[in-house]
Amino acid sequence: MFKKEKRGLIIAGIVMAILGIIALVHPAHSLEAIIIIVGVFSIINAVIAGYIAFTTRFKELRSREILDMFLNAIVGLIFLFSPDTAAGTIALMFAFWIIFLSVSNLSLAFSGFGISGLSRVLLVLVGVFGIFAGVSMLLNWGVSAASFIWFVGIFLVSEGIATILSGFMLPSDEI
Repeated sequence: MFKKEKRGLIIAGIVMAILGIIALVHPAHSLEAIIIIVGVFSIINAVIAGYIAFTTRFKELRSREILDMFLNAIVGLIFLFSPDTAAGTIALMFAFWIIFLSVSNLSLAFSGFGISGLSRVLLVLVGVFGIFAGVSMLLNWGVSAASFIWFVGIFLVSEGIATILSGFMLPSDEI
């Protein structure tokens, strides 16, 4: 029953740990790559939303897609042509993401669903660290982009290790 979940958790944990290590080893390149990827993705999304808006038969969908097209285009252009603004935006997005994931880890640690012992302790530690890191990023606007990437790198490595261990600690047999 838990075979796919175990495999998924282990793979996700390995990917998170690798991405965290890459962010720690190459912080400037990591931020540049994130900015470019988000910018290009937003422009592609704007084109797709525009295509949907002008080809759909459903007028209810048309206004939503036109708004989506303009917002995605604006975000894409900002990310591609104003990297400093983009770096601050990405820092905020990741701060909220880290807080959300950390609260999720804390709730999972105490849910009782197949979590015990070392897994619970690691989930609590990563959850508390993540909330601290996320709130620090939200409260301190002077945090540089490089230190933001360090926070993200350390968080991804610790979250990756906790996720790998959680995967190994899931029960093997059906419950």
